[in-house]
Amino acid sequence: MEQGKLKERKLIIINTNNLFTKIREINSPYFILFFLPFFFIACNSQSTSNFQELKKRYNSEILNYFYETTYYQDGMHRKIEYLSKWDRNINLHIAGNYSKSDISLIKEIVGKINTLEISIKVNITNISKNSNCIVFFGTREGFEKHSGYKVNDKALGIAITESRRGRIHKGYVGVFGDLPLKIKRNVIYEEVVQVLGVQGDSFSFRNSLFYEVKNPKNFYFDDIPDIDKKILEILYDSILPFGLKRNVFEKRFGDVLNISSNEDKIIKTLVEYNLTMKDLDFIELNCFDKGHFMRFSKDIPVFVKNNSEDSEEILKRMISKIRKQFEGAKIYYSDSPLISDGIFISFIKGGTNKKIETELKVYDGKAMYPKIWKSEIVFKYGENCTVENKINSLEKVFLKSLGFFHFDEDPTAFNYKNLNLIYDENIPDGLHINDFKKIKEKYRNLLNEKNTKI
Repeated sequence: MEQGKLKERKLIIINTNNLFTKIREINSPYFILFFLPFFFIACNSQSTSNFQELKKRYNSEILNYFYETTYYQDGMHRKIEYLSKWDRNINLHIAGNYSKSDISLIKEIVGKINTLEISIKVNITNISKNSNCIVFFGTREGFEKHSGYKVNDKALGIAITESRRGRIHKGYVGVFGDLPLKIKRNVIYEEVVQVLGVQGDSFSFRNSLFYEVKNPKNFYFDDIPDIDKKILEILYDSILPFGLKRNVFEKRFGDVLNISSNEDKIIKTLVEYNLTMKDLDFIELNCFDKGHFMRFSKDIPVFVKNNSEDSEEILKRMISKIRKQFEGAKIYYSDSPLISDGIFISFIKGGTNKKIETELKVYDGKAMYPKIWKSEIVFKYGENCTVENKINSLEKVFLKSLGFFHFDEDPTAFNYKNLNLIYDENIPDGLHINDFKKIKEKYRNLLNEKNTKI
């Protein structure tokens, strides 16, 4: 390279400790070549330090929820490669067939967003050409013409963003049909918040706007839930750059994320539980469906659909028995009509014999991670069955509903240590069976090494 081509270059030196920039005129090519590596090291060190600051402010539960709602696109059912957020204020225009109450609801949610400590604000404009986000009320067909995007024919609402290099520059919100006020309120709250950049739904937190399974007739939002406020705070924190790649986020937050690539963390958990290979064989046989590890979220309400004279006593005693040995999730009896997911049990009494028959249906759904969101148990028993018999039989089918799908094939292999393991937060949702087999083989080698040393 000719030395003359390096003359008169400008070097930007960033003081990462004091967070200000100095620009100096540097004529020496040797100065540039010598200090350039240190510049990149300093930037990288500061970035790593900032990520650590987020870990101090938010626990692993919140950071995992952030990951699964911002790096997943619900409508397309796929992971997103880049983090996206607005780099400017949102100028929102209301269009379509809307009412005064619709305008009031939009003003309400906009007011809630503007109280958050984030770097953008939302304004409402009456002039369409001055807007960068449209909220459309009307038919799905009308929204498609207005936005150019196709809509699922069952959707009550939708939020779509357009971005370049992680910077959102255009947004569309659709609210469809002549909805009752309570349902419309919920749809507006969810979609307007999601257009800020939170594109994924989840099965993790029932009290979140982004919870995948809601009973729209009963859920009522009059504020942005605290957990969703935290997600927006993290998203708009300057620590996270526009367009942050998913694999970079996974690397920087790998010590707190529960993802399948974190094999060492999973194996360490298996060691802590002191599992045998028989335990892992049992988990492999029971806990995978369609090639993926499946379980409920951490909050599992249990309902009685059809009562019999002693059904409530049987259920409460069974739940008490399980809770004494299982701490991985919260299982509780509920009669709330507000919840449409959980475990639903129908007790059917008939005949004078001692025979017990059970039926089970398990419903799963897909967000970033597949999850069980509902189980239905039909429990048929004769009037001569003892209470203890009923409790023991109900316990077996209940354990199946929690994620041990083939429990009947070898019930003697079950123990509560296995149940606690599959609900341990260090075992990632959606773990693929091929990844589990690799982990199992590494664990086998670890056990062999340990036995050899002994």
